[in-house]
Amino acid sequence: MLRHYVDHSDRVSHPVRWVIGMLKTKDHEDIFKALLRSGDSLYLVPVPDHLSADLEPLVTLATTVCPGLKECNVYDDVMAGLEASVRENERNSTIVLCGSLYLIGHFFKLTAVETQH
Repeated sequence: MLRHYVDHSDRVSHPVRWVIGMLKTKDHEDIFKALLRSGDSLYLVPVPDHLSADLEPLVTLATTVCPGLKECNVYDDVMAGLEASVRENERNSTIVLCGSLYLIGHFFKLTAVETQH
């Protein structure tokens, strides 16, 4: 559904910059096949406090599934991945944070704390 939205929304600019954190128990290959397209960029981040997937093997898998990725890198945390995606967003493409709902919850918790200070 996410890829369908990305492909059919007039709010989304292509290529897409994906910031993704996934659990070890998920089908990573199917997720990459569903989401990634040639020209997209991938910023892999861990899912804190949960059984996060090993990120280095995901780089190999993602570039095998989608050899046309513009870039595919690993970051220590979600904020570092997002910062890199924003910094490298020279073509005004859309940045999508997705993957585990635990990651999304962690992101909201971080940003809620930052906005209170």
